[in-house]
Amino acid sequence: MSHLERLKIVGIASIMFLAGCGMQPNLDTVSNYVEIDSLLTTQFDLLYKKSLVKEVWLDGQSESQELAMDSLDWRTELSFLKEINPNQPEYVGGFAGDDSDDLTTLALKSSESGALKKFSFASKNGKINSIQAIIHEDKDVYVHHRDINLKLENSEIVEYQIDGYQKIMLKDTIWFRIQGSVVN
Repeated sequence: MSHLERLKIVGIASIMFLAGCGMQPNLDTVSNYVEIDSLLTTQFDLLYKKSLVKEVWLDGQSESQELAMDSLDWRTELSFLKEINPNQPEYVGGFAGDDSDDLTTLALKSSESGALKKFSFASKNGKINSIQAIIHEDKDVYVHHRDINLKLENSEIVEYQIDGYQKIMLKDTIWFRIQGSVVN
């Protein structure tokens, strides 16, 4: 056996030994707070064919309507939930968390940037019964702020409310509220 062949065997053996020791690459992982994607998928099934009473206020004007909803309608209506997902890769290590009793609150660290500033959820017996989030985007030409509140019963969304404002450069601030209640 030549010297080169012995070096190859020793090299391969060393690699196998190190791999067996559990050495793994240093990878950032996404913290698992609440699986918003999974929650959304569940809602589409639970809310299928249920109606929605939706009230919209925009700068003092309001409108209310009961809407017959199908799966596609619910996907569109609840699409705002994708924006409050703290498990997105951009937020890895970005939140400071606080757990007290059945409430978990995540606040974006001041050293981090991102639209999702705060996310909290309350749960009891392993089931989420409320979610709150604050989204604030402060860009050069506009500011967009939303306070989002969801109420769940038996893992199903029964109410939600979005309060917010949008300020575009050289225009007045527009205040709005969207409130939805699920009707069986």
